[in-house]
Amino acid sequence: MAAVTIHRFPSDLGKTHPYIKFKIIDANPVEEINFHMPIGISFADGAGYGTMNLGAIGSAVLGGGGVGDFANAAGSAISSAMNNFKNAAGGNWGSAIAASVLANMVPGASFSSATEVFSFAQKSVMNSYTNVTFTGTTPRAYSFTFKLMAVNLAESKAITNIVNTFRRNMYPRELNAFLLKYPSKFEISFFDGANEMSHVSKIYETYMTSMNVTYNATSNVFFETEDGDEDGGAPSEVDVAISFQETRSLSQKDIDNLEKYKIRSYGAKRS
Repeated sequence: MAAVTIHRFPSDLGKTHPYIKFKIIDANPVEEINFHMPIGISFADGAGYGTMNLGAIGSAVLGGGGVGDFANAAGSAISSAMNNFKNAAGGNWGSAIAASVLANMVPGASFSSATEVFSFAQKSVMNSYTNVTFTGTTPRAYSFTFKLMAVNLAESKAITNIVNTFRRNMYPRELNAFLLKYPSKFEISFFDGANEMSHVSKIYETYMTSMNVTYNATSNVFFETEDGDEDGGAPSEVDVAISFQETRSLSQKDIDNLEKYKIRSYGAKRS
């Protein structure tokens, strides 16, 4: 098993208390960052839907009819439309056409066709047979906020190291003068001691999309430089707000694999 560099804050975290683990899975060596369990863990699952107007003919076809039913439905719809048009004109096709032309010449009129003229006159419209269409699922996003309070210079340095680790792995790597390699991926999981929590939903592999760091939000306190230490001005308080997005949209199979087998990446095998 490859060596794992673990960053914890505070240093005794993970022995008895619930905590959140951020595992940088494609770092070399693999790195982990562990914090106290955040408050208000939120999962937002989303699916996209639109609408489609099938019309009478489309409705007949989707209703299970074959080619014959399609032709009959089309013929019936056309025949009905023609009869309505003719009846509205009192059986006189010439009058109907003339009425349509004159209606479109009326100042301020917004009719775009003869169909609209007679639809308005009869106070009836064709049934659009509107149906809902599924367009896909939305990649889930997550945000976490942590207030890190250092009690000494060593803890402040540990916080700085954690912030730099997050930041470095959010950015791409240069392959050459022209190409950038995708940033590192993160596995996010929730633990109670040595065991992963079974009652909190699982998260698929993610990319880190943003980070906001605030130093000394409530007090302007810095630790003094120790003898022989050039790293002065270490803050006592650091607020870290980080956001992630799953690497792709998921299906039912992905959700089942996540919850049952903790499979967090495409092509991964059951453990």
